This record gives sequence, C-alpha cells and structure tokens, in this order.
Amino acid sequence: MSRRLLKRGSAASGVRRGAEPAQGSDIRQQILKTAIRLFAQKGFRGTTTREIALAAGVNEVTIFRHFASKQDLYSAILEVKSTEAGLTSWLVDLAEFEKRRDDEGLFLFAANNILAHYKRDADFLCLKLYSSLEGHELAQKYREMQICPLFRFLRNYVVTRQRENAFNECDPDIAIQAFLGSVYNHAVCLHFSEVDFIKLTQEQTAKEFTAFFLRSMRRAGRKRST
Repeated sequence: MSRRLLKRGSAASGVRRGAEPAQGSDIRQQILKTAIRLFAQKGFRGTTTREIALAAGVNEVTIFRHFASKQDLYSAILEVKSTEAGLTSWLVDLAEFEKRRDDEGLFLFAANNILAHYKRDADFLCLKLYSSLEGHELAQKYREMQICPLFRFLRNYVVTRQRENAFNECDPDIAIQAFLGSVYNHAVCLHFSEVDFIKLTQEQTAKEFTAFFLRSMRRAGRKRST
C-alpha cells in the first residue's frame, strides 16, 4: 500500500501505553478504538489480542472480559461503525428527495455523505479494504448492512425514473455501480494514494460526480426536477 497508509500504520503502532483506563464502558471503547487502528494497520490476521492489549494499556484478559474472541471484537467494530455511518437516517432523507423527484438533490446527498463518512473515519476505510483482501466476513457483513440497502434504494429510484421516462433506458445495476464506484474510488484515492487526482473540495467533487452521472441518465429535452 501507499506511503500514506504506512504512515498511518506507524502512528497506530505507536499508540501510547499507559495505565489501564477506568472500568466499564470506557475500557470497552478504548479497546475498540485501539483495535480499529491496529486492524487498519495490519489486518485481522496480522493483529493479535496481545498487541491490542498493549496498545490500549490493558491486560489481555481484560479484552476477553468484554469480547469472547478476536472475532467477536471484529464483529463489535462492525456494529459500532454501522451505527456511526447513519445509513438509517440517510435513507429517511433520501426518501424525501425521492418524493419530490429531486434527482440532483438525491444523488448529491448520497455522494456528499459517502465522502464525508470516509473522511471522518479513514481508519475504518482501511480496515474494510483489509477485510476484503483477507476474505473476512466483516467485508460481507458490512456490504449487507450498509452498502446493499443504499445500492437497492438508488437502483429502485433509477428504475422508477426510467418508467416515468425521465431517465434513459440502461441497466440500473450498471448505472448505480458506476455512480457509487466512482465516489468510493475517489475516497480510496484521496486517503491512500500518493496522488490526489481531483483538486476540488469535497462538496465540489460530490457535485461534479452527480452532474456527470445525471447528464448520462436524463432523457434529452427533459427539464430538471425542482
């Protein structure tokens, strides 16, 4: 991976080792926070619970008081990050755009929130990439919980707009894969590539991705939604 990723890994390996934190939920949160950084650096297979314990400033036994296994710890990260992603609220907001047939607002909202999410939590983006490379079930679970619902919503919207003759006829799966794939790839390049190809702000980038997508989707002569 890139030098940028290696620098992130070096920072993770240098987590301060201090006294064991306060009891209860604080310990659990400290373990989770540290585990995310180390899993992002070395992957699931390359990280041991002993390393997590040392970096978190706790005993290894303490980890197993909160998580039955390293697998359970990994699963807990998924649950926490799925909640933080806020997909449920995203879908509520997207439904409002859908009711108004606000094509630009809907896809702009999706692009902006995806980019903002990975900007806030690049460690989890890295962890996801590792889990995919390792073939770990975390990658599949995250797709099922976060990516698939959003994909299906956007796909169904495209199908609806095609039936209303607002969008061109095309494979809706290909259309949404092109849209989401371009946004996701930009997030990966932005955080892990040595070259940032797009020299725009996050908001400008989301707007350009949306405009490019809708230019290809809208039927000629159709007016934009208001």
